[in-house]
Amino acid sequence: MKKISLILALILIVVSLGCVPSGIAFAAAETVGSNVLDDLHIDETFDESKYPANEKDYSLNVFQLAESDEGELLIYVYQPSGDVGALKASSITLARAKDNSSILNFANYKLTFLNSSGVFFKYKITNFELLDSDVRIYNVASISRPYNVNLDGEPASGSITEKTYPVSKMWTATTKDENVDYTVDETDVVEITDEFIGHVSYSDGFKMSFGGTTTGVTNAHFVAFSTDRRIDDLLEVKIEFYTQEFTYKYCTNILHSHYNTNYDRTSGAAVKREPIIKKSDDAVNHSFEGGINFSGQHKWKRIMTPKEFVAYHNNEDSKIMTKGNANILNKQWVLSFYETQTLMSSDKNPLDFIFTFTKLSLLWKGENTIKETEVSNVMILQLTFQTQGQTYNLGVVNNRQNGDKEPVNEAINQVQQILNQITAFFKRLGDLFVQYWWIIAIVFGVIAIGVLSAFFKPFAKGVWWVFKIIFYIVTLPIWLIIWGVRAVKKHKDGNK
Repeated sequence: MKKISLILALILIVVSLGCVPSGIAFAAAETVGSNVLDDLHIDETFDESKYPANEKDYSLNVFQLAESDEGELLIYVYQPSGDVGALKASSITLARAKDNSSILNFANYKLTFLNSSGVFFKYKITNFELLDSDVRIYNVASISRPYNVNLDGEPASGSITEKTYPVSKMWTATTKDENVDYTVDETDVVEITDEFIGHVSYSDGFKMSFGGTTTGVTNAHFVAFSTDRRIDDLLEVKIEFYTQEFTYKYCTNILHSHYNTNYDRTSGAAVKREPIIKKSDDAVNHSFEGGINFSGQHKWKRIMTPKEFVAYHNNEDSKIMTKGNANILNKQWVLSFYETQTLMSSDKNPLDFIFTFTKLSLLWKGENTIKETEVSNVMILQLTFQTQGQTYNLGVVNNRQNGDKEPVNEAINQVQQILNQITAFFKRLGDLFVQYWWIIAIVFGVIAIGVLSAFFKPFAKGVWWVFKIIFYIVTLPIWLIIWGVRAVKKHKDGNK
C-alpha cells in the first residue's frame, strides 16, 4: 500500500492558495491555477524520468488524485504523447463512498482541463462536490478522451465518441487533525473487449381518423458485448446514454420533385440521461394501444445470451439480417436497455391507409411528418455478475459509442402478405372467368332477367313470350315427330 500524506497536504495548500497571501478568498477557477509540475515537485522524490515521452502512445494514465480546500477533486494524468494530437481527457468513471461498507455506484463525470507540462496533465472533475465525511473513498475505474479516427483507426461498427483507458485504482482520503492522508490500492475492473450497438424494430400499427393517419414503430435499443472476464451469470448492468429528438418531413409522391427525400429537419438538444440499471429478470414489453396492427405483441428479457436474443427475434414478425447475426452471435451478452418510438403522420384521409402498401401509394401519398428519437453515446458503467458461484460488482472500462442507424432485423410485412393473398385470389378468379366466361355469362344473365322480371311486369310478360317462343323453337323437332305420328295414325284409322 502506497502512502501519501504530508506531501499531498502541501500540494493542496499550494493548489488552494497559489502564490497569493493567505486569508484572501478565491473563486474555484483561481484555486486550481497552480502548474502541474509545481504541484508534483513538492514531492522531492518525484522523478520525471520515470514518465518518458512517446508520441505514438496516446494513452491516459491516472497516477494521482487530490482534493482541494475549495471542494474540488483534481486528477493528475501521465499522457506519453504529450501535446501530439492535442489529446485531452474528457471524462472519468468512478464510484465514491464514505466507507468501505458502502455499495459503490459508478458514474461518469466530465473533466475540465487546467494545464499541462510535457507529458503531465492536470484536470478537475466538473461540478463535483466532496462528501462531508472524515473518510472519502474514490474507486476510479477508467478515464476517457475524445476518439480520434486518424490516431485510433476506424471502428468495426457504428462510431466511437470517447476512447477509454483503465485506471483500476482506489484512493482513500482521510482527514485527521486538519491534515489529509491518502492511500491508494489496486482494484478490479471489467473491460469491454468487443461491442456492437443496434436496435430491433417492431410495428406499432396504424391509427386512422378523418384528420389523417399515424404509423408507429418501436425501436428497442441494445448493446451486444464481450468482456475480458468469464461471466457465468450476468445479474445487473448499469448504463448511460444520450437521447435527441428529431422531426422532419418525407415525400412519398413520385410526381414531386423532392420525392424520396427528407427535408425541413429540426432537432432538439442532445440530453444525457441519468444512468439506469437493468436486471436479468427485467423484460421488454412491446405493445400497442388502439389502431390497427397486423403484428403480434412481444416480450423478451433485458439480459440474454446472443443465441437467445437472435432466436427470439426470428419470429413471425421479424427476421434478424445477416449483418445482425455477424455482429451479435460472436459476443457474450446482449442487453436491451431502452425503447424509443418513430411516428409518421399524414394529413390524408383514412382511405390513405388502403394505398399505403401498394404501388398506388406513389401517386396517392404525399408529404409525411416523421418524429423519432436517436440514442447515442452509449457507455456501460458497471456490471454485477456471478462466476463460479462468487458475485462481483465492478466498474467497467468501455468506450462511449454510437450504434448503426438501421435496425438489425427486417420486419415481416403482414399487411403486404394479406394484400398479396388478396391479389392472388382475384388473379385466380380472373383466370376462371377467362376459361368459363360463357357459363358465368349465362348465370349472370339468368339472375339479371329474374331481377328485372320481379320488378317490371311488362318485362316479365315479354320474357314469358320470349321463353315460350324459344321453347317451341327448341322443341319444334319433337312437335313435328308428334304431329307426324298422329297423322300416320289418323290415316290408318281412316282406311279401316
